[in-house]
Amino acid sequence: MWWEIPGHLDVTGQKLFIGGQSAEALALKYGTPLHVYNGDRVVENFRRFRDAIGVYNPRETRVHYAMKTNSNPRLLELLYGEGSWIDAVSPYEATAAVEAGFDPTKILFTGSSVQDSDMSAIRAIGSGMNIDSPSQLDRLSALVKREPVRYPISIRIDPGITGAGHVPDNITTGSVTIYGEKVATKFGVDKSEVMEVIQRANSYGMKVRGLHFHIGSNWRSEEEISAFLGNLDGALDFSRQAVAMLGYDLEFLDMGGGPGVRYREEHPEFPLERYARELTQRIDNSGLNLPALAFEPGRYISADTGILLAEVVDIKKKDGKWVVGVNTGFNHLPRPEIYNSHHEVVIVNNVDAEPETGVKIAGNVCETGDYLTRDPIERQMPMPMIGDIVAFLTTGSYVKAMEMKGYNMWRPVPELVIYNGVPDDLSTEIVVRHRERLN
Repeated sequence: MWWEIPGHLDVTGQKLFIGGQSAEALALKYGTPLHVYNGDRVVENFRRFRDAIGVYNPRETRVHYAMKTNSNPRLLELLYGEGSWIDAVSPYEATAAVEAGFDPTKILFTGSSVQDSDMSAIRAIGSGMNIDSPSQLDRLSALVKREPVRYPISIRIDPGITGAGHVPDNITTGSVTIYGEKVATKFGVDKSEVMEVIQRANSYGMKVRGLHFHIGSNWRSEEEISAFLGNLDGALDFSRQAVAMLGYDLEFLDMGGGPGVRYREEHPEFPLERYARELTQRIDNSGLNLPALAFEPGRYISADTGILLAEVVDIKKKDGKWVVGVNTGFNHLPRPEIYNSHHEVVIVNNVDAEPETGVKIAGNVCETGDYLTRDPIERQMPMPMIGDIVAFLTTGSYVKAMEMKGYNMWRPVPELVIYNGVPDDLSTEIVVRHRERLN
C-alpha cells in the first residue's frame, strides 16, 4: 500500500497495525469512534523537519509546532521534550501549551481579529505576540503605555502575493476566492501599511523583534516550492526595508507553516531537503543579520500520525449504489465536508483484499452532505460487512481540532496515543474514563 510507513502504519496478514498495535484490537478494547495517534511518529516527523533545516541554517532554528492542527496534551508533552516551540492562535492554546510544560517565552501568539482581553491574557502568560493589524498595535500600546521597558512584538505581514498551496480558496496571503468572490485575505498587515506600522511601533516605544510571513499552506510539489521561494524574495525585501527604518537588526524571521503531506497516492512527498537548502541560501544572501529563523509546521508533524477508527453499522442500496453507514460523521471528521478533502479508507482486518465494488461511506449525522468519502465520494474497495472496523487515514491534523462539539448531541471522540509501541498509560486512562462517561 502506498501509505504504509514501516514501524508506523504496517499491514501484516491483511490486518492494519499502527505503531505496532492492531487497529482492530484497539477498536474492540476501547470502542469506536476512536482517534489513535502514534507519538513515535510525531517525534520522528519533528526531528526530520528540525534536522533538515539545521543542516543548512547556521542560526538558531526555532520549530514552532502549530498546535491548531492537533492540541492533544500528550503529543504536546512529547514535542516539549524535543525542544519544540509553539505557534498559538488563541490565549487558550497558549495556556494549554504552558500546562504541557512549555516556557511561555517559547510560545508565539498569532491571533486574528484580536480583542483587548486576548492581548491581556497573552501578556499575563508572558508569551510573544505577532501584531496582525494597525488597530491591534494601537490598542496594545494603550495597554502597555505605563510599562517602563520596551514591549517586544513581532509583526505579521501580508506581502500581497498569492500563496502557494493545494487549496486555492484557503491560501493565507494575497487574494482569496470565497464562493466565487475574490477578496483580500484577512490575515496580516497590508503591504501598503507595513512601514507605517513599524514606524508607529517605534514611536510607541515597542521593540520589533521579528517579522512573520506565511505564504500558502500544504505544499507538496516542486512547482509549489518554486512559487514559495519566489515569494520569499519579496518578503526579504520587506525585511531589509524594516531594518533600515528601525535602525537595528531583527531577532528573527518567521517563515510560517506550509510543508504538506500525502493524502492520496498521486501526492508527492514534500521536498524537505530542497526547501531547507534554498530557503536558507536566500536568507544567507539577503544581507540580513538574523540570530534565528522560525518555522510553524503543524500538518507536517501531526497529520500522518493519526487514524480515525469507526464501525460499520448499516448497509443499504440507494439508486443501485452501496451506501455504508458508520458510527461517526462529519461532526467528527469535518475536512471532507469543509474542503472536499480526501482521506484513504481501509477495512482494518481486510486491508490487502482486491476491490469488489463502489462504496459510499456515510456518517450518522442528520445532514444530507454527511459523506465521509470525498474526491471521489464512491470508493472502490472490498465489500464491507456490518461490524467491520474501518480506518480513515491521515487524520492527525485539522480533524479532532475542528470537531463540532454537540451537533446532533453526539459526543466528542476519545483520543488514544501510542508511544514506544504501546498505548500510553495517560491517554489510555483518559480514553477509558471518557468512554465510560459517554455510555
